[in-house]
Amino acid sequence: MRPGGQILILVVMGFLLLTPAAPAAAASGDRDPAVPAAGKKRPVDAYPWSRRMKKAVRFARRRAGSVSFAIVDERGRIHGFHRGARHSSASVVKAMLLVAYLRRGSVKRRRLHGGEKATLGPMIRRSDNAAATRIHDVVGNAGLRRLARRAGMRRFIPDEV
Repeated sequence: MRPGGQILILVVMGFLLLTPAAPAAAASGDRDPAVPAAGKKRPVDAYPWSRRMKKAVRFARRRAGSVSFAIVDERGRIHGFHRGARHSSASVVKAMLLVAYLRRGSVKRRRLHGGEKATLGPMIRRSDNAAATRIHDVVGNAGLRRLARRAGMRRFIPDEV
């Protein structure tokens, strides 16, 4: 598995473990306590955070390597497992490069040209490092830091290329 691939899988698994399962519960006849009955208001603290967090932490502890995750609850509080840990995350940075590129003033209000698609597509679909380097040359670390700040990533530090 590529470096950073485990982190992405764990983030997705954490998300799946911590999101309500209303459709599955409805199909089985059991009602998820996070989903209010018809006409009833659900108190914010009725969501089973504690149980879901314990399951996610148990899952994370069984994984190999350095594992961490963070989620934000409906009150804006952050919960997680080793959530302050730092990880090298090339695949996440490639997604950030895509967003930073698409938000550039010269790009955001127009369709992408063929050459741009030919670079951005492989960067995301195949994790093409050469394409990522070309986009990084345009966006730069400053563009990545701006995007990270806007996304609330207060401790983001791009590697010097």
